Amino acid sequence: MGYPDTMQNVTGQIRREEIKSEREELTNHSMIDDVTDLYNERYFYLRLDEEMVRAKLYGNNLSLIRLERASFKKNMPIPA
Repeated sequence: MGYPDTMQNVTGQIRREEIKSEREELTNHSMIDDVTDLYNERYFYLRLDEEMVRAKLYGNNLSLIRLERASFKKNMPIPA
C-alpha cells in the first residue's frame, strides 16, 4: 500500500466520521424543541420504548407519571 492509497483510506475514514457526527446531530436536533431547548415528544416515546424493554428484560414493573404544562411561552397564563 503506497502513500496515495494510505491518504485515500485516511480521507475516507475522516469523511465517514464526519457523516456519522452530522447524522447524530440531526437526530438530536429532531428530539430537542427549538423554542424551549427541552426534549420533545419524539424523545419521550423513544425513551419510553427503551425503558419498557429494559423492565421486561429484568422482570420489573414500569410505572409512569407524565405531567404536561400547557404553554412555555412567557406572559401567557397557565390554566388552573
